[in-house]
Amino acid sequence: MNTRLVMKSLLMLLVSAQLVMTGCLSEESRARWNARQAKPAPAPAPRIGNSASMSFPSAVLSGAGEKDCCAKVVLEKSGPSEVMVGEEFEYTVKAVNRGNVEVRDVVITDVLPGNFSMSSSSPAASGNAGGKTMWNMGNLSPGESATLVIKGKAAGAGKLVNCTTVDYTPYICIATNVVQPALELTKKMTPEVLLCEPIVVEYTVTNSGTGAVRNVVIKDQLPDGLVTQSGKSTVVADVGTLQAGERKAFKSTLKATRAGTFDNKAVATGAGGLTDDATASTTVREPALSISKTGPEKLFLGRTATYQIKVSNTGDGDARNARVEDPIPSNVTFVSASDGGSLVGNKVVWSAGTLKPGDSRTYSLKVKAASAGNVVNEACAMADCAKKVCDSTKMVIAGIPAILLEVIDIDDPIEVGANETYVITVTNQGSAPGTNIKIVASLEDSMQYVSSSGDTGAASHAGGKVTFKALASLAPKAKATFKVVVKAVSEDDARFGVSLTSDQLRRPVEETESTHYYE
Repeated sequence: MNTRLVMKSLLMLLVSAQLVMTGCLSEESRARWNARQAKPAPAPAPRIGNSASMSFPSAVLSGAGEKDCCAKVVLEKSGPSEVMVGEEFEYTVKAVNRGNVEVRDVVITDVLPGNFSMSSSSPAASGNAGGKTMWNMGNLSPGESATLVIKGKAAGAGKLVNCTTVDYTPYICIATNVVQPALELTKKMTPEVLLCEPIVVEYTVTNSGTGAVRNVVIKDQLPDGLVTQSGKSTVVADVGTLQAGERKAFKSTLKATRAGTFDNKAVATGAGGLTDDATASTTVREPALSISKTGPEKLFLGRTATYQIKVSNTGDGDARNARVEDPIPSNVTFVSASDGGSLVGNKVVWSAGTLKPGDSRTYSLKVKAASAGNVVNEACAMADCAKKVCDSTKMVIAGIPAILLEVIDIDDPIEVGANETYVITVTNQGSAPGTNIKIVASLEDSMQYVSSSGDTGAASHAGGKVTFKALASLAPKAKATFKVVVKAVSEDDARFGVSLTSDQLRRPVEETESTHYYE
């Protein structure tokens, strides 16, 4: 057996050389590391916060200045202890990341001896300069390793000595969370109301982006004709901070000062110049009532008068719960009302329901004159959200004096030379006083005036005329009595005539009583 081969077998021992890189690099490696600083910064690594410091080349410090993690690469290199000239052999270099952060741009550099000829390597060499061959092993995560296998032959006898170094890039990174918040505003209003009704406005603001929005404010500048319940012209809602995806809703109650259609825009703003707006509209309608009342201007006592009442909606909104009220004056009495009108207390009430724009209702009322005088009768119409309107009529209630004149003789016939008494009775059968009532009696030649008496005293006599003083007033249903005594002076079919006048009579009332005078 060849002693050389035996010795090769016996002495085939693996030689392990470990190079531990724990933050202490050779000057050459440090120069290479400095040259790499011009490269773009690596992507963030685990356990790197948004602020950190590193004590190059291998220590990473936390924000508090304490060591947070370390870069530590261990090289394990092995090969045969003896080989023959011209015989191909291989040796391996293993780089292991023993630290707890990722290392990048791991480069193994091997100084090959001059009497060694490399036939291949896995992976292939990435460069060769100045007798040094370099392999780019990429990045190593904590605990990860990369193995380099170099194959070649010795060109001559002697000792082959080659050294290996490793370079890597320690790094520090910060991470900043970049957000893009966005405001979205919606606005809703009660679409249609009557003038007296509240207008409810709903604002909803949403952060539809990423990251919080601070100092969010909703402002709504109200148009002319709309104000808040407290009379302000601006609605302001301080929302505060909206987190990503958060939504907040607010309500405000407005009131209208006039009818019309109102469009207005609300604006939401936030820190960073964020803004959004939303527009909504509402229509405010107003019912407007009108009323007219007609009736007679004059009515006699005891007679019936009919009033006509018409109510209309001339506005652009519904007149809900419309009604008409007509108080009954004291000098008339209620007789009847049309269309379901009823006497409630001392007034007649009609319920008109809802009057649409342009609608109207007509009602009639009958009353009876109870006492004389001037009558003012006012009817009023009212409805929800509508102004009360009224109209009135004036009427004079008057009485009618009706004078009844009666003349009778006490004795008939009478002898010539005897006295005859004529009784004159005036009765007011009407409903008003008769005034300035005058009685004049006419005597014929067969009569001789003897005496007179009555409610106005004795009469005067001249030329066959017996004239009583005027009766100033005779009340309705009252009577006045007058008497004239005459003497029959000759045989005759006599006629005693009486004439009555008053302020209310257009011509005299005349009455005649016949008496037979005999001898």
